[in-house]
Amino acid sequence: GLSLDAYLAEATMKLSKAAEVFLRFEQAEKHGLQEQHHGHGADEAFTVRKWSVGAARELFKLASMRYALGVTASVSKPPSELKAAYGGSPASALVWMRARLGDKP
Repeated sequence: GLSLDAYLAEATMKLSKAAEVFLRFEQAEKHGLQEQHHGHGADEAFTVRKWSVGAARELFKLASMRYALGVTASVSKPPSELKAAYGGSPASALVWMRARLGDKP
């Protein structure tokens, strides 16, 4: 099948025992992003980049699970050939909850 490359770099900094912030960079080759438009085929690969920043705070522990609430904001950089379909810098944000097994933060 089709083999594509992807890269990921992430850094996390603990602000306290219960709080952390993180930065993340992703780069991936994707295919099928614009099959029907502008003459691009389904097997044509495009390089997409995404930068994210976020934070998490541990809220409570229940039994052997620790629960945290987090937020993440991201901005992507599609290739110039796809800007008409995806925009120049698509952005997103999300709120999430994490459950971790174990006693140590």
